[in-house]
Amino acid sequence: MRLLPRVPAFTALALAGLLVLLSVPAIAEEEPAPAPVPTPTEEAEPAPAPKPDPKIPGYSIEFLMPTEANTPEGWKLGGAAPTGAPTEDGLTEIAETCKLDDETFYVETGVLSQDGDKVGFAMIDIDKNVYAFRAKLDAQATVGSWRVHELGSPARVVVIGGEQGLLASAAKALTEHVVYAMAELGMSRVGGRRGHEEASREAALAYTQAMRGIASESGVANAIVGVVHWYRSQPKKRGEKPDIEIQNDALAAFEKALAEGVTYPPKGHLRVFVAGQLGSILLARHQKNTLAKATRALEIAVKHEQDGKNNTRRFGSRYDLACAYARAGKIDEAFAMLEKSIQTGANLGPAEWAGHYKHISEKDPDMDPLRKDPRFSKLMADNKPPEPKKRNPHGGAPPKKPEGKKPADH
Repeated sequence: MRLLPRVPAFTALALAGLLVLLSVPAIAEEEPAPAPVPTPTEEAEPAPAPKPDPKIPGYSIEFLMPTEANTPEGWKLGGAAPTGAPTEDGLTEIAETCKLDDETFYVETGVLSQDGDKVGFAMIDIDKNVYAFRAKLDAQATVGSWRVHELGSPARVVVIGGEQGLLASAAKALTEHVVYAMAELGMSRVGGRRGHEEASREAALAYTQAMRGIASESGVANAIVGVVHWYRSQPKKRGEKPDIEIQNDALAAFEKALAEGVTYPPKGHLRVFVAGQLGSILLARHQKNTLAKATRALEIAVKHEQDGKNNTRRFGSRYDLACAYARAGKIDEAFAMLEKSIQTGANLGPAEWAGHYKHISEKDPDMDPLRKDPRFSKLMADNKPPEPKKRNPHGGAPPKKPEGKKPADH
């Protein structure tokens, strides 16, 4: 075999060292570790600012609660609260967590029943931290299967719980009752106290805003607006005439209140009053183009007259409708309505009826189309008021006859 050529000694050592060097991995220069990238500090998101309170209404549920004498139609008031009804203690606990106290939180509870089934309800005033309370109330309502309805403002609510099948009908009955109660309160203010008339009327108008929030389809709000304008249109001094421009505003509101499809609470005289006023004012203007509107309004007043207990107003609407029919040449309808009005008028009392009787029989030109008919004279003769008693000018018992002189004794 062939031998490798010899390598000199010094060369062999050099090669051996070189091999050692080659067999050791080269030491790479360590790059300095990158400086840590500072992570941006995550700032906590600020808590959302509490929603500012709505305007706190000036009315209190204290005056809107049903009473024994004023219960929603078809319901009975009172009795033990049913299972699942909201309680005063439970609602007060929610109020305390929202930092409400006796000055800013008010609650009244009640029970309504129908055919033995019951619902419990609570009416609440919240005068601070309204939305914080409402959030917790709505959460509790979900848990307890309650219904929560605003009474014209987020700060005035009714909560209803109990028999689930009655919740919807109870809610409807209570909201109708509240609208009726607000209408009564509003009407009590439209006349105004002497020297405070405008402030009282503004208070009445404030109720109309709440009513629209409860029942937007109801005619009550427009009715009260019209009544306020009607009062404002009245003469300020004796001998002056009504302000026609403001009166027209009243008539426009009355017409809206009596439009087709407009609803009213099942009780209350406001619709009858408004319809009678609208018909009477239009009739007094003696304009042919308003006779149809006057007639329709008076027909509404007569149709719903059972809602009002005022016999003077009932007589007025019936008589005005008889006048409207007579003007339109509807003689038979006029006689039928005149007879009804006379039946009512004759029960007003002798003195009041005597004044109306004289106006009908002698003065009112609206009766001219009927006076030619023999039915008129007979109707008036049959209902003639009694003759007023003659007053004794001396007052008291009639004077005694003077006693004659006694004959002299003989």
